[in-house]
Amino acid sequence: MKPIIDKIKYSAFVLLFLPTITLGQRYDTIPQCASTGKYRFDLLLLCDSDGNIDYDNFGKINIIDKKKNYIHQTIDSVFIITAVGTTDNAIEIRDYNFDGYPDFRIVSFADMHGDNIDHDYYFYNPSTHKFSLISIGYRNTDGYWSNLTNGRFDPNNKKIYENIDYKAYSLSEVHNEYKWNGDSIELIKTDTIYFPPVKKLCCLLIDTTHIEEMYGQRFDDPWSAIFHSFPIKKKENAAIYLKLALNYSQNSSIYEYDPYYADENISEFIIQQIIKFFPKNKKVWVAYGDILYHKYLLTKDKYVLLDMEDAYQRYIELMTKRGKKRKIPPYIYNRIKEREILF
Repeated sequence: MKPIIDKIKYSAFVLLFLPTITLGQRYDTIPQCASTGKYRFDLLLLCDSDGNIDYDNFGKINIIDKKKNYIHQTIDSVFIITAVGTTDNAIEIRDYNFDGYPDFRIVSFADMHGDNIDHDYYFYNPSTHKFSLISIGYRNTDGYWSNLTNGRFDPNNKKIYENIDYKAYSLSEVHNEYKWNGDSIELIKTDTIYFPPVKKLCCLLIDTTHIEEMYGQRFDDPWSAIFHSFPIKKKENAAIYLKLALNYSQNSSIYEYDPYYADENISEFIIQQIIKFFPKNKKVWVAYGDILYHKYLLTKDKYVLLDMEDAYQRYIELMTKRGKKRKIPPYIYNRIKEREILF
């Protein structure tokens, strides 16, 4: 009887350490059009219990030796997204590291607009005859890792190009140029291209509705392109920006988005940019004070009046130095007194 008991104990031990198998789990195979001279590829997509493909899930890649017709390598845990899961062109073949051997890549991320696409890259190792996942990217200015986006590879010049499309967010594109430095890429050149929403700055005085509709309160998005295309340091542009700031300040909707962030409205943002280039312009300081007073009337935040007084005092100081104190409008002194009463 003892041998039988030992067998039962051994069987229990084996069952305990067998890998977990999910019943009903199966994969749907999508043969890929792209292939190397030696290998072809099958994309295996996980299906649910009803046989429906779950595109936003992990799948597999089978790499098949074409001559011997057997699976040379299986790559597990490949994240398959909807953008590529339905096609037989999910895998792209090219010598991405310029070593003379074909590699492959597959889409790992696509933004909601489809403008920016990242890939997972699998490089061929001629020593092991296997493909390995390699992260292609760089450390940005904040120290965070960024994947290569919309990567284009130039084997003739051994350069890598990246065009990151921000037109849906900030009306710009970033163009980067890299070269291989060992197993990582090195940034050689970068440039930002801007696409302002208007051809002439004065057009914004006529209609800014389309900007507000597209970007809401995200004033830093379109304005980065506008300021770059129409430099504020030019006096003729600064005069138009000043009018824009005053126009925005009287629009109560700029405070309706989130009253807790009412200090971050378009009118103040514009006027602060003007002050950077023209700190001694009296018109800018009086306009800043007026903008802050309008903000107080709309938000009833009495602490705004403290900043208003600082702006008006700066205006009074400039007017006094130029011998024009008598020309200061009486309403400015009245608003300063109003502030003194509240505090």
